[in-house]
Parts: sequence; structure tokens; C-alpha cells
Amino acid sequence: EEYINFMCRTDIALANVKKTGYSTPHSEAYKYLDDEIKNSPIFYPDENIIKNSQIFINLPDDINKQIDELWVEVKSGGTTENPWFLFVFLIFFYQIWFATSNASQIPYIMLDTCLASPRR
Repeated sequence: EEYINFMCRTDIALANVKKTGYSTPHSEAYKYLDDEIKNSPIFYPDENIIKNSQIFINLPDDINKQIDELWVEVKSGGTTENPWFLFVFLIFFYQIWFATSNASQIPYIMLDTCLASPRR
């Protein structure tokens, strides 16, 4: 609640517009915007543009679940791939890079330290 109240302050809403480059629904902050932004059809399109625009809708839960499953499949290399393959490949690649580069000048974390049981 405090964060929302903070973001709804006029000075913060105005700063948010200037930082993010997004329009604002905050009517008080709108009054302080430069005329270039107020009159920009990119920030504030006219009714004709809005009327001819498409909007995103919330998809049904079963579609969202299917999208999530497909995304996991893409990120994990497919359903037939062994998920450990990528991990082993990255360790192999890291060891080759470490052996062939001037790694002593680059900060790194030893993999065996990360995988070890509780730190000593």
C-alpha cells in the first residue's frame, strides 16, 4: 500500500514518466508534462486510433498452462533431451575457457566451492 501511495504522488508520477518514457494516467502529473509529450499521439493517441486498436485479453487458464509448458520445453532443450546435458556442457565449456584464457586476472568462483557441502 505504501509503495502504491508513493507512486501516486504527483512528483513521483511525473518523475516516472520522464524516467520510463511511458504516459501517465495521473491527471495532476499530466498538467506538468511538457507540451511536446501532452500533444504526442504516441503518448496520448486520439480516440480514432484507440477505437481502431487491438487490446490484449487475459487468456484462459488452460491456454496459459500450455504456453508455460511449451516455454519450459523450449528452455530445457525439448522433452527428449537429458536436462543434465546442458549442465555438463557448460561445465566442460567453462573448463576449456579457464584453461585457455588468462583467467588468473579475471575474478571467478571455483565450481567445486559452489557445489561443496557447508562452507568451512
